[in-house]
Amino acid sequence: MAVRPRNRFEVFKRDGFQCQYCGRRVPDVTLEVDHILPKAEGGKDGRDNLITACVDCNRGKGAVLLKDGEPRPDYASRVAEMGERQKQVKAYYAHEAAITAALEEQVDEVLRYWTSSLGNGDAPRRSLRRFVKCLGPNQVKEAMDIAEGKTGGRTQASFEYFCGICWKWVRGANGHTGG
Repeated sequence: MAVRPRNRFEVFKRDGFQCQYCGRRVPDVTLEVDHILPKAEGGKDGRDNLITACVDCNRGKGAVLLKDGEPRPDYASRVAEMGERQKQVKAYYAHEAAITAALEEQVDEVLRYWTSSLGNGDAPRRSLRRFVKCLGPNQVKEAMDIAEGKTGGRTQASFEYFCGICWKWVRGANGHTGG
């Protein structure tokens, strides 16, 4: 998927409409966005992984990691800085993956707590993921217990009641009042 025009413009603006490798500016060159961590290495299209590059520099670099290339002597400090940014982006992605894995473990725990079937499809898991993310697994389990008590069992009707409880709590936690 191509980088969205809004993201591209924001990166250009952040970088002063200047190639961060060679220093050339528009109108002397055509600018593009380059992935600090190449997409081939798992890089994403977020602004934290994008940098302004002229067509020549971007095509010359390709999908090569910055440490793999031989920098021109007058750009060694820029390449070193970009290498550091690349390490930080990789660390950020690893951290993001760890948070996602921890959330999925909590969702699995809540699903095990809810012993009866929640129906088919991903909708219950998506709902549970959102509620666990906003409220935490213990409060979600508390809502399940309340719903079970009100509806007399863990059925589709009690799941719907449970969702209503959770949404009310989520809105309350975010400072919303009323419907």
